[in-house]
Amino acid sequence: MISIVIPVFNESEHLPNLLERIIKVGFDDQFEIIVVDDSYDDLTQKSAEPYKNKCNLQVIRRGKRLGLSSAVIKGFENASGNFLICMDGDGSHPPEVISELVKFLKNSEKMVVASRHVPGGGSSTEWSIIRKLISKICTVLVRPITKIKDPMSGFFAISREFFETVRGDLKPLSYKIGLEIAVKGNLKSIKEVPFKFEERKAGSSKVNISVILGMIYHFFLLYCWKIFKSKV
Repeated sequence: MISIVIPVFNESEHLPNLLERIIKVGFDDQFEIIVVDDSYDDLTQKSAEPYKNKCNLQVIRRGKRLGLSSAVIKGFENASGNFLICMDGDGSHPPEVISELVKFLKNSEKMVVASRHVPGGGSSTEWSIIRKLISKICTVLVRPITKIKDPMSGFFAISREFFETVRGDLKPLSYKIGLEIAVKGNLKSIKEVPFKFEERKAGSSKVNISVILGMIYHFFLLYCWKIFKSKV
């Protein structure tokens, strides 16, 4: 079974369309969708309710903003599948790529990342200079601790078996749980498949200076873990 985990915070405008797209993909395997909702109100939860009659969907409502990384781990822990997918709830990650991610998991890969930085990948729109600069700086900062070409990607798949081996070392911080799994999983190679990042159609990005500083602090902790192999 494929378990698709979608962490959300105030995504009532985007979630229904994303769920429709997932349902239309038509996977070869059975699939379930787990939405982990940190919204303060119930609008996002209500927007998902009609889809419980269309697919195997559960909504875990936490009611306060506990962080994207912890939301993903919560979803993985509640998943039934042997293939675990993480994707954003704002529509920026095309669900049509999921089958490609799962294909490589079935071929014995432990982790597969949907990447903007391999041939065929990219963005559907031109990013601002500032946004490009932030992405580039973050990528350079973590290059010594991971070989992933797109370490900032939040769209990835891992096997259930691999998740269980790395779960005890995870300390969910910032937005980049995929990066932490890759570093602490200590994989010699991680498969990357191309995807086109799609800009959100409504609302605004949740990335701000606080989030960026949180990511940098997270990078520091990952360096410490990599160097000392300690559970920092």
